[in-house]
Order: sequence, then structure tokens, then C-alpha cells
Amino acid sequence: MTTPMFSLLVQLFHRPVNPLVSEWSKTRDISVGVFSRVVKVRSVKDRDLFAACKIIPLENEENLDDLLVELETLKMCRDHANIVKLLAFYRFEQNLFMIFEHCSIGSVSGVMVRLKKPLDEPQIAHVTRKLCLALHFLHSRNVIHRDLKGSNVLLTFEPNVKLADFGVSAIMEDNKRRTSFIGTAYWMAPEVILCETSKDQPYGCKADIWSLGITCIEMAQMEPPHHNMQPHRVMFRVQTADPPTLLQPNQWSQQFNNFLNRCLVKNMDERWDVAQLLTHPFICSADDPRPIVRLVRERRLMVDDTDMADYNDEDATLNGLDPNIFLQR
Repeated sequence: MTTPMFSLLVQLFHRPVNPLVSEWSKTRDISVGVFSRVVKVRSVKDRDLFAACKIIPLENEENLDDLLVELETLKMCRDHANIVKLLAFYRFEQNLFMIFEHCSIGSVSGVMVRLKKPLDEPQIAHVTRKLCLALHFLHSRNVIHRDLKGSNVLLTFEPNVKLADFGVSAIMEDNKRRTSFIGTAYWMAPEVILCETSKDQPYGCKADIWSLGITCIEMAQMEPPHHNMQPHRVMFRVQTADPPTLLQPNQWSQQFNNFLNRCLVKNMDERWDVAQLLTHPFICSADDPRPIVRLVRERRLMVDDTDMADYNDEDATLNGLDPNIFLQR
């Protein structure tokens, strides 16, 4: 049975012709997921503008509420420098098309795979500071990202750091905590894992702070803690063991180790919030972009033929583009 909310979405943002023909042209596939796929597209009107298009089938009504939350969150955040911009969204037949700025350098996890090495500490500090700025914006508006990890941290040509993928984000009403079991096991906070067995154990924005700490370890070691374990075993270990630390903490600064200790506290009431983290010595002075410029330069030097279209036109740069000209029904 079709819900009123589903009917509303079907009516909104309708295009009589496929937007990947009339307004954008596909250049290549980027990724394929369980509920969506992402392709790189080029504007028909402005051939210098490239973007990423997320295509989501509307046949499954079960995930419709999450989709509407994602749209609302992205519209709310489109002016923040460290959150990926939603440029447009359309409906054609039984698909929703979400057009995002194209972050041509790729994800932090993807960059590490291509370079075959982790980030160094100045790079981690810079990326983490930008993520904290994004989280501060979200949390101050009662939005929990709920899936922070290296593959959802994107780098642009300029360069800049962008938090992406709000497909499982949540908007809390009147600061109420959430009770749904959402996220990726290796990055999941203890209080979120508890929601699988008990709805009496709600969580709030600090769940993102735990995920941030795990992402920092991922950037330092190329993998999150317990990456060689099955997800269900990881969730049990997170509940029963001490919080994870760096494998070789002596190779990293005291400030970095202390920052992780503030993020990876099992008791969420004792865990620092993002406003406190922004005052931490590890990131409060990490605004110098040179470490990330160096990372982007290294990645670009490894460009192969299949990547070339992503780099020779600097297509990640929006050049002051006003998203409002696209965000129209």
C-alpha cells in the first residue's frame, strides 16, 4: 500500500524526461551500493561543470523516511564548507536523482589504498579538524551523521575536506535521543550497538564522536580496529573490551593519543562533545592546508588513464556556483 509520504515524493521534483539526458550527461560509473548507485555526470548547459549523481530507486518504501531525512539534511547543510554540496534533486519515473558536487580526489580511505600508505599526523590533524567543524554544524542543529568513516570523508581538488553520505543520518526532535540500530560495525559507538538488544539505551550526537576516533585510527593505520574480525564479533568486543588505541602509540604524539582518549570513551556522558574537541591542542591549530595539499599532490601524481578525466579539468571546483540556481522544482 502506498503511503501518503511516498505519494508526496512521487509528485515533487518530477521531470518529464530523464535528467541524465536533458540536464546532465553520464561520463562514468563511480560506485554501486545496495540501495543506490553513483555516476559521474557533466552539465549539458555548462560543459565545465562536473558532478556526482546518486540514483536511488523509489520502489522500496521502507527506506523512504531515511531518504527524506537525507534530503532535508543536505538542503540544510549545503552552505557549509566541509559538507558535500547538494546541487539538485529530481524524480524521473521510479528513480530519485541527487546531484552532488564532485570531489575528484576521492575518499580518504580510497586515497590510502591508492598510495598504499596511511596519512601522516599533520594530515590526520587537518582532516580531523575539518570533520569536527562539519560535526559541530550538524550537532548544533540536532543532526547525527551515524556513519562517519574514511570512505565517507571526501577530498576535493582545491583541496578541501568534505563529509558525505547522509543516507542514515537522523534529525533529533527537541534533543531527544535515538534508539535505532544504524551504522557500520567497525566504527559504531557502544551505545549504538546496545540499541540492537535494548531500546531503553538511547544515544545522541556523541555517537559520532566515537566514530570520529575510530576514523582517526583508520587514517593512521589504513584500517579501523578489529578489521580482521567479523562484524558481529566486533560489536561484542566493543561492548566487553577496553576502548581501542593505536597499535604503536609511541610512534605518535602525546596530543594525538590524548585526542583519541577523549573520543573513545565507552560512557557517552564522559565522552567529549565536538565543541570541546575543537579546543583540543591536536586540532585547534591544524588549519594549515599544506599537509593536505601534499596529500592531494601525491594522489594526483598517481593518476592513470582511467582517472585522467577527473584531474585534467579541475572539475571539483565549483568556482562560486550558487546552488540555488539548481535547487528548483
